[in-house]
Amino acid sequence: LGFQLALDGELEAAETALRRAIDLAPGDHLAYYVLGDIRLKQDRHQEAEAHFREALARNPSHGEATAGLARALSAQQRIPEAITLLRRAADLLPDDPALPLELSRIYMKAGQEENAHAAAEEFRRRKQKAEAADSSLKR
Repeated sequence: LGFQLALDGELEAAETALRRAIDLAPGDHLAYYVLGDIRLKQDRHQEAEAHFREALARNPSHGEATAGLARALSAQQRIPEAITLLRRAADLLPDDPALPLELSRIYMKAGQEENAHAAAEEFRRRKQKAEAADSSLKR
């Protein structure tokens, strides 16, 4: 319920539902992930960081929470940490073309042009793969 409310933009109601879900199932990483995502959208980056870290404490291989934590850290100008986490997220989510593009941008921000170009090339490769898969589904 909390996840759907967040998708619908009902952030206060989503937060209430997610906090209730945590009370009922404190080990559920998804509620923390969605709370982090809400805080990220609200530009409350330190709170987003805390929620993403809680999600990852419960499920260290959750790629979306890893990417969310990277975004929260990047927004706080903690670029080296953000790069490390975004690389991990890209490894955890090998079919997501957006992550290498995001990684390319953060590399540019850090002045790492060679890494930025490599990440951009990975974006193109993943995007082509996704487009090919998508076109085969349409046949």
